[in-house]
Amino acid sequence: MGPAEVTVKATAADTGGAFTLLETAGHEGGGPPMHVHLDAIEAFYILEGEFDIYVDQSCTRCGPGSFIVIPRGSVHSFRVRTESAKKLNLYAPGAMVGYFDAMAAAASPGQPVSVPVQTDIARQHHMEIIGPVPGS
Repeated sequence: MGPAEVTVKATAADTGGAFTLLETAGHEGGGPPMHVHLDAIEAFYILEGEFDIYVDQSCTRCGPGSFIVIPRGSVHSFRVRTESAKKLNLYAPGAMVGYFDAMAAAASPGQPVSVPVQTDIARQHHMEIIGPVPGS
């Protein structure tokens, strides 16, 4: 996903399984491939900067104060469109903390995690990687 920082604010264990809340900070062009969460909805609340949010066949530019809910099973992704940006990610029910831990463990300095490794980690966390973001 490029150089990004993920801070865990609340885990499923903290919320009785109801949700997970993460804060993510990234730099221009950063973001994951198009993917689907098979077991959770995801919502974004934009704190700083701008993101293009892709959901199914649409793309929406979102700035500070924007809130978007991505239904379970929807193909989605995002790209940072400013020098830096920050958002909250909410997953309900609680999910995804182990995914980011596994991605961090698989990363090598200066090298992206390979697509086969990303795909395997995603599967382990009830996600399916679909492919690149449109236009990338």
